[in-house]
Amino acid sequence: MDASIGIGLVSLMLVFTVTTIYYQRRQATALEHMAEVNERVGVSQIKSIRREQASGINIGDPIAWLSEQASEALDEPVALVEVKRAVPELSALDVAAETGRVVFSTIEPGILRKRVEGMGRKKDTASRLERFVADTPLLGSNPRRAKTGERSIINDEWFDVKAEKAARSFDLQWDQPERIHVYRVV
Repeated sequence: MDASIGIGLVSLMLVFTVTTIYYQRRQATALEHMAEVNERVGVSQIKSIRREQASGINIGDPIAWLSEQASEALDEPVALVEVKRAVPELSALDVAAETGRVVFSTIEPGILRKRVEGMGRKKDTASRLERFVADTPLLGSNPRRAKTGERSIINDEWFDVKAEKAARSFDLQWDQPERIHVYRVV
């Protein structure tokens, strides 16, 4: 009789434990779902507020704004003079500085270098971009020597909006980038 009571109690505890685990998992799933819903609501509210406030953001002189971004990204003073060219195919902006050139792009450094180097190797130079790159390489004759830096939304809450406005002033479409990469061409 004592053994059957012991087995019964163990069975009852086992059923209770399994039931508790089952309902706790259901509750955890429901809480995770609620957290996702709350996050989506929060993000949509932030986007709405940003849309309203973005129209009032003005960068003034885009060259001055780009100079500031380059100086911060490269940890050295950079005085930009004029935009030499916009290369939409590479999402890049080539800007003349008082000393050398600075290139801005939304494409990661490794990927941009591969694209630029790959274009230089192609035999048919029919496209405007390939001819252009062959004449004046975007990242210089040795792309690996270009000093790189980056600026992002982490550096400035309105960075994405300002970067898009700067790019638009030079007929380049960046669509509110999270970051731009800055290359000091040697």
